[in-house]
Formats: sequence, structure tokens, C-alpha cells
Amino acid sequence: MKILFTSPIIRHPPNGGPSLRIENSLKALSSVCELIIYARCSLESLGGSEGLQFIRDLGQEVVITKHANPSWKKHFGLRLINKIGSIFFGRRLISQDRISFGKQISECLKLVQFHKPDVIWLGYGNLSYHLISPLKKRFDTPIIVDTDSVWSRFIFRCAKFSQDEKEKKGLLFDAKNKRIEERKGTRLADVTLAPSKFDIDFYKEFASDKTILEVFPNVIDPHFYDTQELESDESLPAKFISIVGTFGEPSAMLDGVNWFLKEVYPNLRLQCPDLVVVIAGRGSDKVRYAVSDKHIRILGEVKSISGILAKSVASIVPLRYESGTRFKILEAGICKTAIVSTVLGAEGIPIQHDIHAFIADCPQNFSRAVEILWQNDSERKRISDALHKLVKDQFTVSVLRSRAEEILQKVKCIGST
Repeated sequence: MKILFTSPIIRHPPNGGPSLRIENSLKALSSVCELIIYARCSLESLGGSEGLQFIRDLGQEVVITKHANPSWKKHFGLRLINKIGSIFFGRRLISQDRISFGKQISECLKLVQFHKPDVIWLGYGNLSYHLISPLKKRFDTPIIVDTDSVWSRFIFRCAKFSQDEKEKKGLLFDAKNKRIEERKGTRLADVTLAPSKFDIDFYKEFASDKTILEVFPNVIDPHFYDTQELESDESLPAKFISIVGTFGEPSAMLDGVNWFLKEVYPNLRLQCPDLVVVIAGRGSDKVRYAVSDKHIRILGEVKSISGILAKSVASIVPLRYESGTRFKILEAGICKTAIVSTVLGAEGIPIQHDIHAFIADCPQNFSRAVEILWQNDSERKRISDALHKLVKDQFTVSVLRSRAEEILQKVKCIGST
């Protein structure tokens, strides 16, 4: 079976959850079908020559768009429109992506016409909905939309924590529009994929035929973590807990870590005077409440998140809003690191409290959970071993490969009717 796979996000080595999902999807698909890969991003975004060689090893042909998102510096009028939107409506009126949508649609249509794939697979579907209608008008090829999460739900949750009324108004507007796009895309697609049953339940509202909805989970490749270069011992304390992720501003991770440091950390330090917190990942320099505390170490972007996780006493996921499933938990599991998470942080993963992880939402319970793992080696081993087994059994590339085969068989039946 020949698949045209396209995504606006492809990067190797991956630098976050979105690129990790795409990379592991490509690994799974390349072992069960012939892949034509159309990358709707620049060579630089792809990871340069290293990234290009990686996807060439997976695909029979690789095409990189000639129309990656242009620089805003060349579009004064659009920047002015968005400035006005920010002032009066609390949001941009035109997204940067929209500039290149038309040309990328044209490229995609030409590739389908030339290669005549059996299936079109839209990776990172939340940024690919605009391709469905033009493709449907020209071709009968079945289309799979692989969503990474429910974006409208994420934006609604984000709005709940916004302290700025103008910003909140803009977020709610964007969430409603995204929900409309999700509804239309689900109804047009032949199959819609989501990371978990929790997300599938959302899309059921839009699909008249519920059988077109399938779980395609976030997974990890254990081999990738075996070969990662560890951070040097000199850069890490002898004993610490970790918070890892991407800390953009604003972002769910930045909000979560600031909540932890403000609401949980002070009491935790009283109970565990020797506690050290290591915060690592892109944008971690933006973390507040950590400027002058010698017990908090901010490493910034690091070569190996797994190196941090493997040496952590525990890793915490203090998220208050998000959508999808957290790679941070899967990565911690494969590294045999215990987890403390909020309920929402563990959403979409079949984790049971006090078996695979400690789950807590209120600051007091969250603090107590970290305290137990910091002070009790046997509890830490019990929790981390159970999470490791869960990840190995249910969330690896080999599992995703089996799911890909099942989904493609279903699509093959759709295409033959």
C-alpha cells in the first residue's frame, strides 16, 4: 500500500511532543507500507541535513515544500492587521500559516496526481484540516486525519486561567472557531485518529459513523532512549526531582511549573529541606519564582531529556490545562522514573493512582506525594517499575505499528466500497 504522508511538523531529532508523535508515526508506517513524505516545513525546521537523511531513510520519496511559512518581516501589512487585532480584540486576525496555505494545497494536489497513493495521511491533523476539502474535490483517495489532541478543548481550558479579559475573549473566539473546524474536518475525513479514547469521545459528537474514529496513541521508541547522550554528572545535583518540557510564554508547562513553585514548593521544602528541583527544556529561563533559590536549578534546553529523567528521583507533571497525552509521562516510564502528576496531566493514559504514579490536584496532596518519593526508595521503585511495565506493554512503536496495520486495513475496505 502506498501512502502520501504530509505534516507541517517533522523534525529530527525531535524537540517536543508534536515532532515526537510525527517521528514515531513515520517509524510505524514505514514498516508496513510505502511512504511518500511531503514535509510542509523548511529544511531548517526539519533538522537540517540530519533530519532530511532521517526521513529519507523512512520514505521512498521525500518532498520539502517550497512554501514554508514566510518571515513576518516581509509582510508589513499583515503585521499591522494583527497589531490592530491584538489591541482591539486580544488576538491576531491572520495567522502566519494562512500565508502559505494556498501554495501548499497546490503542491499537495500535484503530488497526489503524480503518485496516485492508496491513502492520504494528514499528520498533525489540527494544522492540516484545510487540505481535506480541496483533496476531496479532486480525488476519491481515502483521507486519514491524525489529530494530536483536541485543540479547541485546549484553548477553552487555557482561557479559564487567563487573567486578562481581552486575552480571554480572544481565546474563547479562537476556541469556538477551532471547534467548527474540528467538526467540519471530522465529517469530511474518511478516518479520524486521536491519541486516546478520551479524545475519541470528543470527536464522536461530530461523526455520524462512530466506526471512522480510531485511537492512534502517542508512543515512544525505547531504542531512542538507549542511544541518547546523557547530561554530564557535573551539570546535575547528586539527588533531585525534575520538571521537563517546553516552557513557551504563555504555555501550559510554564503555568504548571509556576503553580508548583508558588503553591506546592514552599511546604515541600519545609518537609524536605534537602530537596533540589531541576527544571530543563526550551524556554525554562522564563520560569518565575526561581530567581534566587539555590535549591532550584534551571538548565535551559538540554541535549537529552532522558538523561535528566533517568537520574531524577521523580519527575513531576503539574499541568492545569492541556489536551492530548503527555510524552513526559511515557518518557519517564521508559526511563524507570517515578511520576507525580495532576489528574489532567495524566489524561488519556490508563494510569492508576498509587500503582503507576501518584495523582494529585491540591497543593497539599501533591506535596505529600513528592515527599514520599523523595524519602522512600521502596515506594519509588514500586511506582516506577509499574509505570515502566505499562509503557513497555502499551506505548511503544511496535504497538503503534500494529495499530497502523489495523487502521490501514479498515481504510482499504473503505476504498474498495
